[in-house]
Amino acid sequence: MKDPKHEWASNKQGCAIQALRNLAVWTYRQIAKVQNLSLGAVYNICQSSTIPKKLKGRMFSLNTPTGRQLAATATMKTAYCQMLLVEVPGAYSIEVSERTIRKAFQKEGYFPIVAQRKPFLHELKKKATLSICNCRLGLNSRGLAPCHLD
Repeated sequence: MKDPKHEWASNKQGCAIQALRNLAVWTYRQIAKVQNLSLGAVYNICQSSTIPKKLKGRMFSLNTPTGRQLAATATMKTAYCQMLLVEVPGAYSIEVSERTIRKAFQKEGYFPIVAQRKPFLHELKKKATLSICNCRLGLNSRGLAPCHLD
């Protein structure tokens, strides 16, 4: 007789066993004999839930074709290029973490152009940053004469 703890049945075989037990009302012995499994394995399969439980743990990991598709989508239209990186999988109804999507894009050779933080949200910050950049280039606010940083 086989050891039920170390015996493995496929999902299809498990469904067949539960159907024989619940719908055809077969005994455990009859099912074990027909399916060539131990009595304990058949009993354990029949006691388990018929509806598979949702897996806990890691989020969905992107495989290579999906990652390629997301990277192609993010670069094909201007509207997609302006989206945040974490919004791109939403176009395909895929739920992934930000870290996973970054790794998938880096694997495909695409690096985000969009900044993580948006320092130009306020007009004052935008003007201050532009004036610093112009001074580093040696231009004043009009772009003509050099300016000096103190």
